[in-house]
Amino acid sequence: MKLFATALAAAALACVSALDLPTQLHIAYAGNNAGRSDGMSVMWHTDNATSTSTAKYGTQSGVYSSTVSGEERYYGFTYDHVAVLPNLQPSTTYYYIVGDDAAGWSDEFSFESGGALGTSAAPWKFMLYGGKSQGSCRCSALVSGFSHQLGRFFSSSFLFSQM
Repeated sequence: MKLFATALAAAALACVSALDLPTQLHIAYAGNNAGRSDGMSVMWHTDNATSTSTAKYGTQSGVYSSTVSGEERYYGFTYDHVAVLPNLQPSTTYYYIVGDDAAGWSDEFSFESGGALGTSAAPWKFMLYGGKSQGSCRCSALVSGFSHQLGRFFSSSFLFSQM
C-alpha cells in the first residue's frame, strides 16, 4: 500500500510539474478607436510556449461567459501573453482567468471596469512598487520626483517607503 501511495504521489507531482501555469498577471485599461477605455488588457508570463493565449471572463465569480484569444511573444527567457477584454460594461466587476487547457489556468482575479463617459470618477487609491533588481538605485530621488509630480494633480497624501 505504501508503494502505491508513493507512486500515486509521484504521478500527481509529475502532472503538476508538466503544467506551465501563468504568472505575473497584470492589467491595464485598453482603449478603442473611438477613444473610450471600455476594455481591459490582461498580460501574463509563462516559462514555455503554450497552445493558446486565452482569457475567460464574466461578471460572476467562477462563471466565465466570454472568451478571448490573445497573442504570445518570446522575450529571451520568458513568453509574454496579452489578451484584450473588449466592450466592458461601465463600473462593473469582472472575474477572469488566463491560460489554456494544456498548460493550465491561473487563479481567478477581478477588477472593476471604468465608469461611463461623462460620469465623475470616484476617489481612488493606488500603490506603486519597484525593486532594486541589480545595481544601485536612487530610490529617494525617484520617490521625491514621483511625489512632486503627483502633488501637482492630487491633494491626497501618499506614503512612500524605501527598503
